[in-house]
Amino acid sequence: MAILLFPKFIIEDNCLIMSRVSLHEHLAINKKLVKGGGWYDYDAETKTYTFKGKSIEFGAATVEDIRKCIENKSVYTNKYKSHNISDGFKFKYDGGNVFYNEIIDL
Repeated sequence: MAILLFPKFIIEDNCLIMSRVSLHEHLAINKKLVKGGGWYDYDAETKTYTFKGKSIEFGAATVEDIRKCIENKSVYTNKYKSHNISDGFKFKYDGGNVFYNEIIDL
């Protein structure tokens, strides 16, 4: 039986943690410290991560919380925070409005 993995992120203890997982809770070490989460897309050509949506387990992360993690250079690709990708990539937020472009550079 195959396990499906999806590109998800959470904000835990003022760190943005992202990876391909089945459930958002798989990204957390301490669920009590999670402020929210969502999904991400990656554009390899522009080296840009775009955050969007919400976590069923934790609710949506605010654009302000996401921005704070990026500004503090606290963006990781695993819950153990051993691989920081704050430098060398671009980050955006997609507010999901279908009537006008709501993609924000972070």
